[in-house]
Amino acid sequence: MGGSRGFATAALLILVALGCIAIAKRLEGERRMIRRIASLKDVNNRRHEPWVLEGLNYIHHPLRADASKKYVAQSLDMLWDIQKTGDIFFPKRWRRAALM
Repeated sequence: MGGSRGFATAALLILVALGCIAIAKRLEGERRMIRRIASLKDVNNRRHEPWVLEGLNYIHHPLRADASKKYVAQSLDMLWDIQKTGDIFFPKRWRRAALM
């Protein structure tokens, strides 16, 4: 009887550890996303516009809609700077990717 209690405790500890790992991975993903969006504020990181738009499409993909809602405002806030520094069609494509 005492052995089953030890097994249950070990199983519970494993579940708690797995939960902590999952939360840590999710938080790291959020930090990575914040760094990516912040890096787009630098005009040098937007030089190759097709790559930037592809990355923005991944950030605002419909499958990630719940997670990416909080980044829409940041993306649209950068639109004025993008109009000044980018190709003539870049702002339209940026807006489309951000509002996907």
